[in-house]
Amino acid sequence: MKKIIAPVDFSSAAENSAIFAGKLAEFYNAELWLYYAYELVAPFGEYGYSAVTPLDMENAAKFELAEFKKKIESQIKTAVTINIKADNASLNDGLTAFCDELQPDMVVMGLSGKNALTRLVVGSNTIRAIQNLKYPVLVVPPKAEFLPVRKIGFACDYKR
Repeated sequence: MKKIIAPVDFSSAAENSAIFAGKLAEFYNAELWLYYAYELVAPFGEYGYSAVTPLDMENAAKFELAEFKKKIESQIKTAVTINIKADNASLNDGLTAFCDELQPDMVVMGLSGKNALTRLVVGSNTIRAIQNLKYPVLVVPPKAEFLPVRKIGFACDYKR
């Protein structure tokens, strides 16, 4: 079965790209994986211990991801298998490892509405994914709506 991974961070851009990925999965009869990477922060309280346990973070991440999945399912007309994965890792490292494990046909990511200069200076998870993943990355602009793919452009730097 074809597999699509949609990394999410619960932003509007991620929601739009996940809906796009869901409709793409519906069109191509593919399985969709919603992937969320979170990093444990060590907020130490007054008494020298963390206010949030790793288990609390994991449970919160899984809960939010399950709620996000419901939103995506409500936007898709036919039944699509949607799986969720919450991972305690940086997005770059976690997504790379998950892609190597799952070997998806495509990774679908949103691009925030920031201007080009901000993305260039600050960097972007999407740009890092394009540069580092061994799998095709489809970038979904803000507010893009799914239409069946008839033509596609391929960009390559010929260095990798």
